[in-house]
Amino acid sequence: GCSDAYENVGGSHIEFWELVVEVLET
Repeated sequence: GCSDAYENVGGSHIEFWELVVEVLET
């Protein structure tokens, strides 16, 4: 999902955003 795009840009905070994306997609 969108988390792949964030991985290309970000770093250690990616794990946090992946959780946020899951919540938004829910």
